[in-house]
Amino acid sequence: MERRDIIFYFGDSTTNRIRLFQDALSCAKFGKVLFILYEEIQELPQLSQDFSLISKQYMKMISFVYAKTINSLLGILSSLHEWQNIPSTIILDDITKFCCKEEIQKACGIVAFIIDTVRNCSRVSNLQCKLRISIDEEAGDDFYNNLREVHCVL
Repeated sequence: MERRDIIFYFGDSTTNRIRLFQDALSCAKFGKVLFILYEEIQELPQLSQDFSLISKQYMKMISFVYAKTINSLLGILSSLHEWQNIPSTIILDDITKFCCKEEIQKACGIVAFIIDTVRNCSRVSNLQCKLRISIDEEAGDDFYNNLREVHCVL
């Protein structure tokens, strides 16, 4: 897995979600996308492009999965290798929903587990899997920098 295949978005939750959704649409042109959220989205984010121009085929390539707890998140990730259609892109919306800014070790463990999962999906599918993770800016610069370090070490 190359470093460019992993992107962290650090900003406000609205901007992060727009970026993630734009990435999901772009990546859906090339394969299945798994979009993991803490809670159901009530409406799709406002994008710079018109939804009428977005192919319905690409929207069908995006699977939205909701994980309310860290255990449900880990359960989803640990079962991906068994899926019939392994995603080529995994997107996690706001890792801070699963651990607060004081739980940096937990967050680093989650990121390490997700990176390992993405590598395993790449190996099983023989495709280069991508990863996108958003971090709410309220978590702080230290939180973000520590997660970037985990990415660089792995």
